[in-house]
Amino acid sequence: MISVCNNNARLEEIQQVEVRRPERAGRVWRGISHKILTETIIADMLRRNWSIKAMAFSLSKDQADLAGAFDIEIPNLDAPEGQMFSLGFLTSNMMRKPLKFVVGTKVFICNNGMATGEIILKRKHTFRFNLGFEVTDALNQYGERARLINHTVEQLKERSLPATEYERLLVKTGRDKILPWSRIGQLDEEYQHPTFADHNERTSWGLYNAFTHIVKKSPPMSQMDQMNKFRALLPLPKTVNSN
Repeated sequence: MISVCNNNARLEEIQQVEVRRPERAGRVWRGISHKILTETIIADMLRRNWSIKAMAFSLSKDQADLAGAFDIEIPNLDAPEGQMFSLGFLTSNMMRKPLKFVVGTKVFICNNGMATGEIILKRKHTFRFNLGFEVTDALNQYGERARLINHTVEQLKERSLPATEYERLLVKTGRDKILPWSRIGQLDEEYQHPTFADHNERTSWGLYNAFTHIVKKSPPMSQMDQMNKFRALLPLPKTVNSN
């Protein structure tokens, strides 16, 4: 998946969770049922003939927050070699996070995820929110931006990382609180001695795979945001504008 490691819920379970109104919610707040959200996403993907190959979900302890990801195949669109397209989403009925959708992939060899940094939907839960319209718009954007993933992966693989630049990235990752300092050493160890032999290249791609291996230890509701923020730090070839 993009990253819903430590997934703790099945689709049937999350669809039984009831929406509870937060005490601090204003009069325009409206919760989004996990059941209606997942059913809307699935129905829209099936309407497009996208094939759902796997799904994973994680609920917060109070069951108000949900992180989810769908591994998908899209007709006439190939994912990077050794990967599968993945659509991630985050939602909170306790006003902790707006609803987000994230573009990414799953790497087969290690089940690590990749988020491209593209958040294609970010909406608060209010009465004016039209779920069906927003999901359709988000999946339209996903289809367009998924076509760019192959290029992003190639750029990450092409960009070598000198030791000084690598060390600077580690420090910035800690200072920006993308990972706690206690895990920066773990990231360094994974990069220097990767769990998977295919990840031993000293490139932005190699470092990204090390990061996504370590980020599995973070709470599921935080993982996608951490992956997006870290990927945005990674240098690409100087001839390419990373923005």
